Amino acid sequence: MRWDEYFRKRSNIKGLHNPKELHELQKQDKKILKNTKICSCSDISKCSSNIVNAHTLSKKSMLSKVAEKGQLYGIPKAHIMQKIFQINKIGINDATVFQGFCGAHDTELFKCLDDEEFICSNKQLFMLTYRSICRELFKLKLTLTRLPTSINYQSIHGKGSKAFDRKIQDGKKILETELASFEFMKNKLDRYLLKDKWNSLDSKIFIFKIDNKPNFAATGAFLPIYNMNGDLLSHDQERFYDENKSYGIITVSVIPVNKYYFAIFSYLPETKNISENLINSIKNQKNKSFSIFNLILNRIENFVIRPTWYEHLTDDEKNLLNRKIASTDPNPLAVNIEGIAKYIDWRFCWLQTKLFSKIRCKIFIK
Repeated sequence: MRWDEYFRKRSNIKGLHNPKELHELQKQDKKILKNTKICSCSDISKCSSNIVNAHTLSKKSMLSKVAEKGQLYGIPKAHIMQKIFQINKIGINDATVFQGFCGAHDTELFKCLDDEEFICSNKQLFMLTYRSICRELFKLKLTLTRLPTSINYQSIHGKGSKAFDRKIQDGKKILETELASFEFMKNKLDRYLLKDKWNSLDSKIFIFKIDNKPNFAATGAFLPIYNMNGDLLSHDQERFYDENKSYGIITVSVIPVNKYYFAIFSYLPETKNISENLINSIKNQKNKSFSIFNLILNRIENFVIRPTWYEHLTDDEKNLLNRKIASTDPNPLAVNIEGIAKYIDWRFCWLQTKLFSKIRCKIFIK
């Protein structure tokens, strides 16, 4: 759920009492975004001194297949008080990056993704998940430091708001619950990483054939709340955000590999019930490719689109996609984008429930 966008929208109202205070808050927010730099692996092994802009999708083996002349469409880093949260053109060097690894760890840990052919090996799927979890954890921590306070609100608007305070506290509670769940999974993955236990995750892979150049790639992680039928995955949404419990996180990635897309869902085995409920709801959809595309736009903002694909859309279709990504509703059916389905030309081949052997995968994708 994009709670940073939730608070942005509720801070953007006309007739401000103190626009200077708003401007100062925006400047402070930009400074936080620019200067927050950490290495997500500092407790695993020794870091190098430099924090880099780390790609969550490999620039060479993934992003370059979707880019045109070094350009892509995606979502740039957004500031809390920005009025517009939408798809924009970005350079490949800025796509899917975050300042969450030192140079040494970014280079060494992810060689299997950045320098090797993607063949869905256990190690590649583990590291793809690991990088997504680190990125989401980084983003959650950053979002919590960037939330406006009731003092900010009162200074900007000239009056207090109990409703705003409630929204802030409710949103903060959800963010902290999500943070605890991501930290729980990150700590587990750290232990597996140190022991080279690459087969510690369950993965399901939807395989799609494409006739043209790939138009899309994505990777991210979230707490599943609804499946693709719009059914709540927990009996009670309030109980779902119980601060005393860590819930299962699922990662989803769409990776272009030659004339195919691999739509990969990975999760810890102990959370398979909720994860597989979500996956089965996609499996049972007539249009599985659109269902996955819809899910990603609903829950993940870490994606890229080929420029000619996006520019081919009408203004109304672009506005529809932007309305989808700006929505804070975790129900994938809340904003209907079925009009876009005709442009998602991925042909479903099969659902892979066991990992490929390297030989089989190489034969298949050639």
